[in-house]
Amino acid sequence: MESLIAGLVLYLISVILIMWAMVKNPFFEASAHIQADRGQEVVKTGPYNFIRHPGYLSGILWHVAVPLIIGSSLALLFSLSVIILLLIRTYLEDCLLKEELEGYYPYSQQVKYRLLPGLW
Repeated sequence: MESLIAGLVLYLISVILIMWAMVKNPFFEASAHIQADRGQEVVKTGPYNFIRHPGYLSGILWHVAVPLIIGSSLALLFSLSVIILLLIRTYLEDCLLKEELEGYYPYSQQVKYRLLPGLW
């Protein structure tokens, strides 16, 4: 029962975080590319004031929550592999943004953490 409650809490946090990020970032989308044709700029408000990749953090929380909700060790193993891929993608996207999005490098110096304040 405790894992179900923990999973539901993490799921709710992940949904709130992804919605907050999407509302604050008009350039939010599933693929990692610069949208120069749409005038993309660095978003520094909302969750982006604390971490640089709240969408990926939301995805990680979701992938922890679902196995807890359904009570499946097999689902947790699958989720761990997806989380590893999300961590790699976060790193690669951060590199892309530093190289190609004007103002992102100074922002990355100001907001030091990609996913978890104090950790990474």
